[in-house]
Amino acid sequence: MVMGDFNSDPYDNGDPDAGGPSAAQVVPRALAFAGGGALVPAFPLPASPEETTGPGAAACGAAGPGAEPPPRALWSTWKRRGAREVKHLIDYILVDGRAPGALAPVRWLAPPAAADVPPGRLPCAGYPSDHLAVAADVAFD
Repeated sequence: MVMGDFNSDPYDNGDPDAGGPSAAQVVPRALAFAGGGALVPAFPLPASPEETTGPGAAACGAAGPGAEPPPRALWSTWKRRGAREVKHLIDYILVDGRAPGALAPVRWLAPPAAADVPPGRLPCAGYPSDHLAVAADVAFD
């Protein structure tokens, strides 16, 4: 299991003007490691780059395997820096998806609904970090 703030979204191409928030490219490389399938996310990733950035969101309730999150539902940071607003998934829990009996996600912690995030976004008085905590229950498959 690998967990962390990788400052990279699943579609990070290293070009901030083309949708990638940074040159990190950590998550795309980790997911492609050993031909893919070696590391898998413990929660569903957004289906496209458009679902990982920008303001606005649908609320995400209780979730489990096979659940389809609404666009931009899973995010771990939402901040404003001057006139720029950024909302995307950059914190992860990755598990080894190769071995029989490997860890598999059971459920994960959903981010707050958009209506529950103050207009100034994160950090705020109720949540002093610009990153949400990410959590998942996992079990041996």
